[in-house]
Amino acid sequence: MLHYIVDGYNVIRQTGFLSRKTLRGEREGLIRFVEERKPQGKNRITIVFDGQKDICPPLKGIKEEKVKVVFARGISADEKIKRMVEKEGAKQVVVVSDDKEIRVYVRALGARVLSVKEFIEKGGERRERKKEGSSSQVERKRLPEGIEEITSELKRLWLKERAV
Repeated sequence: MLHYIVDGYNVIRQTGFLSRKTLRGEREGLIRFVEERKPQGKNRITIVFDGQKDICPPLKGIKEEKVKVVFARGISADEKIKRMVEKEGAKQVVVVSDDKEIRVYVRALGARVLSVKEFIEKGGERRERKKEGSSSQVERKRLPEGIEEITSELKRLWLKERAV
């Protein structure tokens, strides 16, 4: 099982849809996104924020067993993420951040890195699959009319050229 470690404020800054009027609202928006869309799949996930938990009011409706939230105390969230990767063992870690320094550092340790865009897109893909229903077969998209004729003509021309 992988452990996704998310650079919380980095993700919030990179995504317009998480923009809320308050910092607390933005944090809650990110956590709800992770809880509902599950871009991490069935893997563990920890979101790291700068600050101290006792300074930040408790987050409403957040289920700690699904999404672990860590507030870096006395150090930056970047430093906290680096230490977490060092301690846990990089082979089982995926770090989500667009911060170049973090990406280079954790990659050098052997951790995988996912950009904010890739992480958000994974959440969108999971939502689309959910909408399609529980059917194991995905309906094939219909090809535009005439495509079969074009394919046949190309095969005829290509095979004819190959035969010469």
